[in-house]
Amino acid sequence: MAQKLEAKGGKGGNQWDDLLDHDNIAKIHVQGGHEGIQYVKFDYVKFDNLKIGQPKLGSIHGLSRKGFTQTFEIDPTSEYIVSVEGYYDESKGIIQALKFKTNKKTSDMIGYDENGLKFSLEVKGKAIVSFHGFADTNLNSLGAYFAPAPPTKFDYQGGSGAQLWDDGSNYNGVRKVSFSLDDTEIRQIRIEYDKGGLVEKHAIGAYFSPLILSAPAPPPPPAEKLQAKGGNGGNQWDDLADHDHVTKIYVQGGQEGIQYVKFDYVKNGQPQSGSVHGLLGRGFTQTFEIDPTNEHLVSVEGYYDESKGLVQGLKFKTNKKTSDMIGYDENGLKFSLEVNGKKIIGFHGYAQTYLNSLGAYFVTAPPTKFDYQGGSGAQLWDDGTNYNGVRKISFALDANEIRQIRIDYDKGGLIERREYGGNVGRQEEVQVLTYLNTLLSLPYIF
Repeated sequence: MAQKLEAKGGKGGNQWDDLLDHDNIAKIHVQGGHEGIQYVKFDYVKFDNLKIGQPKLGSIHGLSRKGFTQTFEIDPTSEYIVSVEGYYDESKGIIQALKFKTNKKTSDMIGYDENGLKFSLEVKGKAIVSFHGFADTNLNSLGAYFAPAPPTKFDYQGGSGAQLWDDGSNYNGVRKVSFSLDDTEIRQIRIEYDKGGLVEKHAIGAYFSPLILSAPAPPPPPAEKLQAKGGNGGNQWDDLADHDHVTKIYVQGGQEGIQYVKFDYVKNGQPQSGSVHGLLGRGFTQTFEIDPTNEHLVSVEGYYDESKGLVQGLKFKTNKKTSDMIGYDENGLKFSLEVNGKKIIGFHGYAQTYLNSLGAYFVTAPPTKFDYQGGSGAQLWDDGTNYNGVRKISFALDANEIRQIRIDYDKGGLIERREYGGNVGRQEEVQVLTYLNTLLSLPYIF
C-alpha cells in the first residue's frame, strides 16, 4: 500500500494525479520560463514478471510553451527516487525550482531557489513511485506517492575477464570484510554476513586487469573560424579548434535569456569536458547529446535581444537530428552559424553574466552513412566513400519490383559504374544534378 504525501508549494491551479498504475519512474521533464516552472512531466514503467514492460509516457502538468526543458533520467532496473527538494514563490503561488535525488545520484537544482520558500518530499526507507499536485499555466504544487524501497545494487568497479559473482540481498547486514594481499594486489576477499542473527561467510578470489589506453587520434584538419554572432558586450572566450567532435551541449536559461553554454568534446580519442561560458547560477539546464561515432554538428540557429545584447534562444542541428529551440525566439533577431559541407568542432564567443554572442570553428565533414531501408536476407554491399560524387542512378523494374540498380560515380572526373541485381524489366533513370555526399549501403534481394 502506497503512502501519499500531500502536495506542497503554492496555492491555486487545477488538481492532477498520475495515480499508481505503474512500478517506477524512468524520466523527469521540467520546463522553466520567466515566472518559474511552466510544467513537469513524468515517464513511468510497469514491470511484467520482474522485467520492464511497456513504458508509460506521462501527461504534461502545466502549460508547454517556449522555455528551457531540463530532463533527469533514472534506470528503473536498479534506481529509484528517494526525495524531492523544491522552492516556491508564495506571492505568485508558483514553484521556482526542483531537485530530485535517487539512491544513486542527485540532479542539479532545476530552476531558481533565491528567496523562495523551501519544501521537501521524503519518507525514510521508501521510494517515490508516482506524483500528484496542482497546475495551471505553471506548476503550483507537487506531492508524491511512496512505497517500500528495494535494496540498491551498485555496478562492480575494477577489472573484468574473470568469473562474476553476486551474493544477493537476502541478509540483514554485513558484519566484517577481510582481504588477502599479495604485494599490491588483492588476491581474496572474505565477507561475513548477518543472516537472522547468525554469521554466514563467503570467500571469493579477486583479480584485476591492467588499464589499456587507446592510441591517440590523428590531429584535426585546419579549421575555418566563423566570427561570433549575437549581441554586443561580455568577455571573450574560446574553446579553440583542437577537438575532433562535439559530444554534448549544455544550455542554462534564466529570466533574461541564456545564462551560460558549455560544450563537451572528444580530443585525441579522449572525452574533454568544456568550461562554463556565462554565469553558472540557478535556472533551467537543457542538454543535447551527439553520438561522435556517426553524428556531427552542422549548424546553429540563434536569436538575440539587440537592446539587452543577450542571446535568447539556440537550436542545434546535426547530420541526423535537430534539437528543440532552447529558450525564447519571440521578437528576437535571428542569426545562424553554418558552412556547407563542414561540421562544427569548437566554439568561441562573448559572455559575462549571460551569453552575449556565439561563433564556431568548422572543418570538412565526413560522409554520413545511413542505415539501409527495405528487406533483408540477401547479400550486403557497400561501395564505400572513395568517390567525388554520384552522376546517375538507373533501375531495372519488373512490375512493382526493382530488379537491378546501377550507379555511375564520379571518380577524379571519370565515371565508374557499379551494378547490383539482374538486368530484367524496363529501364528507369535518375539524373543526379548535385553530387551526393552520402555513403550508400543497401541490400539487394532477388
